[in-house]
Amino acid sequence: MSEKNKETIKKLNEVIRENDLEKFLAFFTDDVQWTKVGDKAANGKEALRQVIQSLGDAPPPSRVSFHLMIAEGDAVAAYGKLTVKDEDGTTLSQDFCDIYRFQSDKIAELIAFDITSQKPKATSR
Repeated sequence: MSEKNKETIKKLNEVIRENDLEKFLAFFTDDVQWTKVGDKAANGKEALRQVIQSLGDAPPPSRVSFHLMIAEGDAVAAYGKLTVKDEDGTTLSQDFCDIYRFQSDKIAELIAFDITSQKPKATSR
């Protein structure tokens, strides 16, 4: 089951890049608990839909790479980096560590820790 859950997480991230909300939501249970630590939370699939829709036209990641995935029982922890190009063409990198808990073949809980790399500041001498 652990390897199957890892593959599900990889497929989920492919769907995120496609920017297809309905395909994305199909990965989750109806009563999913979704938390982006320090930011937003959603209890249930409809609340998750509203959170995602509140992001507006935020561009999907152009690249997602996993550095490490650990699976045990019904849980998967995934550590990696994603890259997003914003509206003005600036590339932003974000390190993430997501913890997923599965119920059957769907995600019942997701806790996401994200850190966006800061652009270097210009210094004057």
